[in-house]
Amino acid sequence: MTCELAFLPVGNADSIVIHPDDGSVVIVDLHKIPILLKWLQTKKVTNISRIYITHEHRDHFPSIEDLVTFLDNWLKRGKVSTLCLPYEVYKDAKKKLHLIEQLIKSLKMLYYALENGKRKILSNL
Repeated sequence: MTCELAFLPVGNADSIVIHPDDGSVVIVDLHKIPILLKWLQTKKVTNISRIYITHEHRDHFPSIEDLVTFLDNWLKRGKVSTLCLPYEVYKDAKKKLHLIEQLIKSLKMLYYALENGKRKILSNL
């Protein structure tokens, strides 16, 4: 079995693509997704075995929105078996989710307060 290693420039670092004979690939870090997509299309790759993101620096990890868009588009034509993200991504997402939940709770309280206030005003007319 032979294996091709590709180092794709993505800024201050590289995306590393490991491409064995079986056609699947392993990707280590991705930032400039268009560069990766061009490489994958050139090699006619449809199966990504694993994607590893080593850490959250922007030259190794795209925004979460860009990552989701990439995965949504890729899964329409291919497969990704495993995605490995740093623990920090989970912790940040959990914090953001907690803030969103607090905001929703506050908005609901405000809505009910406004609704009750409106009823009092109308009943006084």
